[in-house]
Amino acid sequence: MNIELASLNNLIDIKELYELLFSDMAKLQPKYFQTAIQEEDFIKSIIESERDDILIAKEKNQILGFALVQEQTTPAYHCFVFHRYAYLMDIVVAPDQRGKGVGKALLNEVINWAKIKKLEYVELSVLTQNKNAIEMYEKMDFVECSKVMRMNL
Repeated sequence: MNIELASLNNLIDIKELYELLFSDMAKLQPKYFQTAIQEEDFIKSIIESERDDILIAKEKNQILGFALVQEQTTPAYHCFVFHRYAYLMDIVVAPDQRGKGVGKALLNEVINWAKIKKLEYVELSVLTQNKNAIEMYEKMDFVECSKVMRMNL
């Protein structure tokens, strides 16, 4: 398996994996997420971006999964300490490839990406119900640092 930067040639495969991601999210939290199709223009804008990348896991010309990572900074509020960090916006592995180390390999490459850019840390958000992802993140030394809470009215 190789991890490499996505190109425009990978757009359709990434779009298909996004459909799987959105479907999984809708199953985990149907009140807040629904199945959807990712816009090709969005994927293209990330691939062409100077500060963001899509890393793909490939084997024999088949894309097994991808990670979308962004270079971000903390908000410009007086109470925040300034930080430059990597934000893992999306990570998805094809269902038939889960449990085979693809997600871990992608996450390791996200960490390397952040180190090369001299960023301070990697941050991500994960649905509370996504137990497998949480387990992987914790095994890789990610720790919870905030919670989003909602009250239905």
